[in-house]
Amino acid sequence: MPHFFYKDLEEGTKGFSPANLLGEGTFGRVFRANVFKTIFAVKCLRQDITQERKGRKFQFNELAKLMQFRHPNLLPLHGYSLDGLVPCLVTEYMLNGSLEDRLQCKDRTAGLKWELRMNITKGVARGLQFLHTVKDPPLIHGDVKSSNILLDRHYEAKIGDFGLARDGPSGDLKSYTIMKTDSKIMGTTAYMAPEYCRNRVLSREVDTYAFGVVSSSWLVGHL
Repeated sequence: MPHFFYKDLEEGTKGFSPANLLGEGTFGRVFRANVFKTIFAVKCLRQDITQERKGRKFQFNELAKLMQFRHPNLLPLHGYSLDGLVPCLVTEYMLNGSLEDRLQCKDRTAGLKWELRMNITKGVARGLQFLHTVKDPPLIHGDVKSSNILLDRHYEAKIGDFGLARDGPSGDLKSYTIMKTDSKIMGTTAYMAPEYCRNRVLSREVDTYAFGVVSSSWLVGHL
């Protein structure tokens, strides 16, 4: 996996200019970068939490998961940077932003046609099925939501943001298996399965529930 020099990412984002800011989350910000005449998306851990163990944990967890798996409906990782002020992930630039952006018609874009919405939903389903069946134990994404579903130039869905991903219960993938986690509940409340909120029960169904919420959001046009 290629290592990018931090100075090249800094130059490619014009000093991480707000004009190139694509989005911002709890642990990091994503910038549009022109590096070696190629457009990338660069996710940087926020400087104010760089020294926090939790922030570093989620950043490196995402790096490990993206390096481990490749699928047409997962966000492709092109490289990383560890030689600068903050760790950075370099991923493919998604020309059509996130599903959330398109549902909200951000930047006055046209609404998604029904055929596109169905294709996006199928793409997310394929990506989740891959994560849940590619290995034992399965990989639970843990934060499936409209803003983490990215769309390329052809509106093909790519699941991104693997900072909260973790291994699920081991065993027969056809059976309903669960396990409890002692870790603090992380994620987005509106997309969380009730049993996970109440009992910290981690299973593939956590992602399935969130996928159902996402599917209902494109039916009504918003969450």
